[in-house]
Amino acid sequence: MQLLTHATDNVHNASAALNEAWRLLCHCDDGEIPPCTGCISSMEISKWAGHAFVRLATKRPQYTSDGIEALEEDRADWPRGARRGSAGVITASARIYLANGDLDQAARHAADAVRIATDTDSARNFTLAFAAQSATTRRHGL
Repeated sequence: MQLLTHATDNVHNASAALNEAWRLLCHCDDGEIPPCTGCISSMEISKWAGHAFVRLATKRPQYTSDGIEALEEDRADWPRGARRGSAGVITASARIYLANGDLDQAARHAADAVRIATDTDSARNFTLAFAAQSATTRRHGL
């Protein structure tokens, strides 16, 4: 019983920490790139932020619209020449639309991500994109 209470407390503490981080996110931009992320391109950070929004939205639906908006911006800004990396952004888009219940949009993005992953021969992207496509198909009841 004590272990269950401890686990429940950890969930509540983690949830409170995420909420506080989300509140602070709007106030943290000082215009400087933190040294620990200075070597990572802004498009890669945006891609992983998109994945984070998906994770948040699956447990806290209030983050869904923010995630959709962020991922739409990511897709619009993603360089055409970075085709292989775009599969991650498109897969995250499929997952956020799935979380939002927009199955048609989720299916379109998942199919695009699978096509890009196949064309670029990326096993990691294919695995993630195919999982999103399978989840969308299951929700469609096909």
